[in-house]
Amino acid sequence: MYAKKTSRNFLGIALTSLTFAISPLASAVDYCVDTSAELQSAILAAANSAVSDEIRLETGTYTLGAINEVVAGALTIRGGYPANCSGFGTATTRSTINHSGTGIFDLTARNNISLDRLVFSGYSSVRLDDFASTFDGTLRVTRTRFNNSVRGLTIDTKRADVWVENSVFSGHSTEGLRIATTSDGIPGRDVRVQFVTIAAPVGAINTTAGLVIDGRNAPFRDLLVYNTVLSGNPLDLRIFGQQALVQSSFWNTQDFQFGGGLDPGSNNNRSGDPGIASVSPFRPIQPSSQLINNGENPLGGSPTLDYDGDPRVVGSDPDIGAIESTVDDSATLVVTNTNDSGSGSLRDAISTGNTNPAFKKITFNIPGSCPRTIALQTPLPALTQDVAIVGYTQPGSAQNESPVIFDGTVCVFLTGANTLSTGLHLQTGNVNAQMSLSGLGFYGFSSEAVKISGPGRGTVTGSLFGTGLPLIGSVFANSVIRVQDAPRSRIGGLAAAEKNVLPMGGQAGINLEASSTGSRQVYNNFIGINRAGTGLLNNGNSPRGVGVLVTGSPRDDLRGNSIGGSESHGIVLAGGATPAQQTRLNFNSIGIAPDGSDVGNAGNAVRILGGEQHYLFRNTLHNNDGDALAVVTPARRAELVRNTIFGNTGLAIDLSPDGVNPIDLDVGQTGANDQQNYPEILSARGSSVQGEIRYRLQSANGTYRIQFFANLGCFPSIGGFTQARYFLAETTLSLTCATATANCSATSSLLVDNSEQFIDNLINKGITAIAIDEEGNTSELTPSCELYVQGDNLFKDGFE
Repeated sequence: MYAKKTSRNFLGIALTSLTFAISPLASAVDYCVDTSAELQSAILAAANSAVSDEIRLETGTYTLGAINEVVAGALTIRGGYPANCSGFGTATTRSTINHSGTGIFDLTARNNISLDRLVFSGYSSVRLDDFASTFDGTLRVTRTRFNNSVRGLTIDTKRADVWVENSVFSGHSTEGLRIATTSDGIPGRDVRVQFVTIAAPVGAINTTAGLVIDGRNAPFRDLLVYNTVLSGNPLDLRIFGQQALVQSSFWNTQDFQFGGGLDPGSNNNRSGDPGIASVSPFRPIQPSSQLINNGENPLGGSPTLDYDGDPRVVGSDPDIGAIESTVDDSATLVVTNTNDSGSGSLRDAISTGNTNPAFKKITFNIPGSCPRTIALQTPLPALTQDVAIVGYTQPGSAQNESPVIFDGTVCVFLTGANTLSTGLHLQTGNVNAQMSLSGLGFYGFSSEAVKISGPGRGTVTGSLFGTGLPLIGSVFANSVIRVQDAPRSRIGGLAAAEKNVLPMGGQAGINLEASSTGSRQVYNNFIGINRAGTGLLNNGNSPRGVGVLVTGSPRDDLRGNSIGGSESHGIVLAGGATPAQQTRLNFNSIGIAPDGSDVGNAGNAVRILGGEQHYLFRNTLHNNDGDALAVVTPARRAELVRNTIFGNTGLAIDLSPDGVNPIDLDVGQTGANDQQNYPEILSARGSSVQGEIRYRLQSANGTYRIQFFANLGCFPSIGGFTQARYFLAETTLSLTCATATANCSATSSLLVDNSEQFIDNLINKGITAIAIDEEGNTSELTPSCELYVQGDNLFKDGFE
């Protein structure tokens, strides 16, 4: 019996497999399984496939033996599907993977692995690790229950980020959830544990722990625990080797060793009686449980659904733990007309809400068909009390569901006739204040559409700016969305429904102004991209400044945005006396639209003017009229990891001064990225699938990460410079110089293959490289490409 297998390259055509002897070559595959034998076969086939596969389990129970597989490609195992996997399954169903022995369920990742809507029962432990990996990806677990006898789930990470959300752990005798770095781990991995419940161990001893996080081998970069319940374990929380930011969580007992502990920013945590059942499924006892409406919207936002598939945020705040109650403690103010003022108007709802410090929602029920336009005659009052403005409550509205376009329907629009300065002002009054808006459209405001200010947090999601109606021009002379301080505010989010669509403003599309504590998030927005994701947003006569401008703030996070069409740069990290610091740029597409069309910016894709410890991971920088990445003195420690750079008119990476820097003495340099020297490619040869790259680096004492890239040839990019189109491999190189004030050089080689990189043939690919020092300073890209040629075939076992 074999699993039903469907190639995603053939829409609507099911290809039934007769054997798994031939693995899929180029097409990602979905497996639909409804028996234990099919599941066992699907896991084996997916483990041997280098492409991205998904195993879909129909609702039911599957009995397996021990599992121990190295998974070549990305893999998702998702349960809860109806018959024939025809749809995404109902919200509450799961699939159980049962084991009656003492074995473990162990997957070793060489790419992303995700577990979703499953129940593991009877195993001694479930384990995920990336021991065999050279990838930088994610091990992710959502809406899954672990009812195992020894450990619920163990994640050992060398290079992968870890995300555990909306999951339940019970039945363990030693540990519920353990997350640790390996002995050869690379510092800088991220961990997020949120909306998790770990309780009711079985056969516990005095060292039985709920959540264990061990960063002793290689400290995590961001170690975040939010809205998590740890109850009934002799040691609820154990942290080793570093500090964790733990917020809005519950525990009674703790153990901190080897420098482990709580980050000083940890707050709103609770202890005592959690008010939950003594056995799973741990649903809160309503309405007395202190878990109810006492959580928080975490960095990146709350998930849309809870463990049961019910709405995650019902009241003023999410509940703590995996399961959301139905208790709604918020008042509701309803907008019933499009009048500028008076009863039932938006102005009246805001004014009424400002008189009441309790959390409230402003909803819409305006008669008539979409769209409904509120033409403001005078500025609206600033919102000064906690509130959520929910435009999607207007009949006819629909949230976006697509990751690649904006297919939602926004029905309520605000216009300012080009005479009003600001559309809505979320004016937070204290650090605990929270305000949000979603599902609105904005036109014709002379300064900005939305302003967020003060020490509290504002959120803007699922909204349209200057698009959606054939009305007057966009204007927005300052910025479309302007954030003044407002630490931990969020524009967009991880869910498709949270995407905003906006043009550029005169200064910026999104302007993150100075903030002492920062940590603002800009996630998955279209900036200068139309709602179809196919090109430039019609910006009328409005100026088109920077896509996102970050000024004087630490730890702001820009992730998954599509940015194009600026008359300046895509993203600017400002310098000056108080520069942006520790900014994270991950998975952004700058200069290329979601459909692949050219939406280049007139300047650099990313321009870093100051600050330290900026981190850029897997961004695509393409089609921009200037350098892809410019690092300007005094900026340093800007670390680049696996970014895709091609088709720009300037250098791929330019460390000031302008132009290719010479290989020279970089000891004691204090310029852009400490003027780190680039590596030289000496030769590249082998077969079409496997070969050797020889390279040399001249620099100071230390250990360096060398990243190699393959290009379509050694033809120069548009401006005559090399590029970094496909990440190929990474290695480390140590230099031991005679003195601390001298450079030295080392020559080495690296065996490479194309099995994980989706490169069909290495022959005639152009090889380039960068070097990264121990502090994260990244070099320019090698200015001369080396062509990979057919030569003596070198294999991993050393034989020819």
